[in-house]
Amino acid sequence: MNLFAFSALVNFITSITLGLFVFSKNPKKTVNLSFFLFAFFIAWWSFGYFFWQSTNDVNLALWWSRMFMTGAIFIPISYLYFVFSFLNKLREKFFLLTIGWIVFLFFLFFSFSDLFIKGIKETSQYGLWPQPGILFHPFLLIWSFFVVYATYVLFRAYRDYSGVAKLQIRYILIGMVVGFLGGATNYFLWYGIPIPPIGNILVSAYVGAAAYAILRYRLMDIRVLTRRVYLYFFTALFSYITFYSIAWFYLKTFDDIFHPATFLLGLFIAPSFVFLLYYFYGYLQQLANRYFFAGLYNYQETITRLAYELNLFNDLEHIVDMIMGTFRQAVQLKKAALISYVDGQENSRFFGFSDEEIENFSVDKALKSLLIGRRKILTIEDIYSCDVELAKRLLNKKISAVLPFFSADNLVALALLGEKENRDAFTNEDLALLETLTNQAGTAISNAGLYLKLADFNKTLSSKVEEQTAELKAKAEHLKKLLAMRSEFLDIASHQLRTPVSVILGTISMFHEGSMDKLPLERQQHFVNNIYIKAKKLEQIIRDILNASEMDTGEFIFTPSELAPKDLRLIIDKVIADLKEKAEEKNLALNFHRPTEPLITPVNEEYLEQAIFNLVDNAIIYTQKGQVDISLLTRDDRAIIKIEDTGVGIAEEDRKNLFHKFSRGKKATDMYTDGSGLGLFIAQKIVTGHPQGKIDFSSQVGRGTIFEISLAK
Repeated sequence: MNLFAFSALVNFITSITLGLFVFSKNPKKTVNLSFFLFAFFIAWWSFGYFFWQSTNDVNLALWWSRMFMTGAIFIPISYLYFVFSFLNKLREKFFLLTIGWIVFLFFLFFSFSDLFIKGIKETSQYGLWPQPGILFHPFLLIWSFFVVYATYVLFRAYRDYSGVAKLQIRYILIGMVVGFLGGATNYFLWYGIPIPPIGNILVSAYVGAAAYAILRYRLMDIRVLTRRVYLYFFTALFSYITFYSIAWFYLKTFDDIFHPATFLLGLFIAPSFVFLLYYFYGYLQQLANRYFFAGLYNYQETITRLAYELNLFNDLEHIVDMIMGTFRQAVQLKKAALISYVDGQENSRFFGFSDEEIENFSVDKALKSLLIGRRKILTIEDIYSCDVELAKRLLNKKISAVLPFFSADNLVALALLGEKENRDAFTNEDLALLETLTNQAGTAISNAGLYLKLADFNKTLSSKVEEQTAELKAKAEHLKKLLAMRSEFLDIASHQLRTPVSVILGTISMFHEGSMDKLPLERQQHFVNNIYIKAKKLEQIIRDILNASEMDTGEFIFTPSELAPKDLRLIIDKVIADLKEKAEEKNLALNFHRPTEPLITPVNEEYLEQAIFNLVDNAIIYTQKGQVDISLLTRDDRAIIKIEDTGVGIAEEDRKNLFHKFSRGKKATDMYTDGSGLGLFIAQKIVTGHPQGKIDFSSQVGRGTIFEISLAK
């Protein structure tokens, strides 16, 4: 046997084996049938080629040459048939395929005539070689055209497709190009060109490429069958070797397989064989999963185990963890995310995702809509066919498949699956397993949600009972608070209200008794001014009490309709005008560092003026000497009103209660007995009642205090 005959034998065995293998998986599927025809014609050509190269008889060489060409004639059209079947273009290209079959049937009619192969010529180095007839020349051109055209169609599809389909086409394309280039080396010697068919062995390249695409990228869905054949073959081989080893042992020991002692010995050997076979089969599975078919699993065992575990638990978090663990173990994923939608809440579980990916994670609304519409597992190729942009976004996250979990008609969860550890595509067995698991898990997640609702209902019921029993306590506490507030009010009234009223009544009584008439006019005017000042003070205290009561009844927030864009400079100008005389009476400088440009901010002018007035008034009251500075500036796109004094400052122990109602520091009480303790409380309520309004302060005892109002622009 020469090298060329050996290469033909290899081509025959590989082609017929793979062709029958693919066809047996699904004879009714067009792509499997077309691949079988293609492989069959290559095997037919290789079969005749082998016998042509194995004979030294001229007549036999001519007969086998014509025989192998009857197979070679149909290789291009069967190749094109397979390409169109694989790309789902049979209906579209039906006419072209029909014409192709008719043309090559025409050449078949003349394949055993001299018009096609006119004879055999003996070469000095390569033996007997066919000589082309007159019809062979156009045949070879048409043959080459169909091969090139089919390859071109495949190449175009490779550029346009994506995902697993693109990878499948890549390896088919590589195998076909290498195989046809290798096979083309057969035709040089037909035309007297001294180049031997050294590439003939490369015809099997298409077998290798197809096998790789089958095992790695689920081409024609026979990867699982390959695994089963592997397991059954080696299990049978183990049984065969064991049987004949025992038979050989019986013959050597007892000279007879059916000796009485062999039956007794068989009672021990039979269960031992079953035990060994069980562990040997398990070892084969591990070997297959680790080295040849990584990620394949016992389908029924996985389903049964998860179904059993799902029935044991009703805690949602535990169920989600079980589902994720099963996916990770069975399909061997690099990463996955499961998002459940129970009781209106979204809960997520991740593995394999980075912290950054988890932080920026979100479920695309288009994806949820697609899953609800399709109601099945979608690979990235499926999504590409529906929404290219969505598929690109998922690929950026390295997501390869998406699983919906339904209970009745409700989407209760979805899972995003990354690629597998070995970077294989998802097999049909993977998808079938996941489909079954999602059906079971969807019901379990829904039941866990119902259990969660029931548990929440029990808690709510218990809390309602507690609420009813605590309601009387709350009312009692509220009444106690009202009594305390009344007591506070009475304390204030007894001191803050009584003091100015007493002064006013005392002065008026002097007028009433006539003793005031005896005083000089200037002295009388002094008493009249004092009545006016105390009346104004009384008015301020009453106003503060009423405002504090209003602000203490609930949340004090200004609505958009209560706000209007105002120039803060003008509001501060009014406060300065009202308090300038008071500052001058104490020989204090009241400075407003007024910006040249307006500072417009949406505020409630009346209330904000009162808040600023309270802060500036306090600054004047508690500053013995020095100055009070008011600044208006912007910081971080916010308006800042800054009131700074050189007064007594605020003691550390008084700061925590500074904005509380009726709260006054010890120094403040000593310096100014008429204070109500409501000014800062009111100022804080007004400022925080504005959108994003803030008030803060800093102070040093003996050096002064700074208050800052911060408002959104």
